[in-house]
Amino acid sequence: MLGAYDLVKLEEPPFDEKIWAELKTNDAPTRATAYPVSRVVIGANVDFPTKAPQLAAFFKAYGMSAEMTSKMLAEAREKGITPEQQALAFLKAQPELWKRWLPAEAAQKVAASL
Repeated sequence: MLGAYDLVKLEEPPFDEKIWAELKTNDAPTRATAYPVSRVVIGANVDFPTKAPQLAAFFKAYGMSAEMTSKMLAEAREKGITPEQQALAFLKAQPELWKRWLPAEAAQKVAASL
């Protein structure tokens, strides 16, 4: 939904642990604080890299911004298309992004199939 609108992030006071704890327990808080920074961790079974090295390499190379993800999801919704159709549209529109995730030979095969 975020990609469908021109939203502006509101400024918040810096994160304060005491105020955050109060916000979680008070139905009528009188002070505000920013959300704490969340650390995202990607994990896999220790055998995964040896059992699926190509897939492990892809996951290590993959990266897309939340903004781009929101934009793609919003476009799919606006157009009324399936996730598969939107994925194809993404591959056609963003080759400079996704080619970085693949070995050169695989990227060439994907590009040729588009």
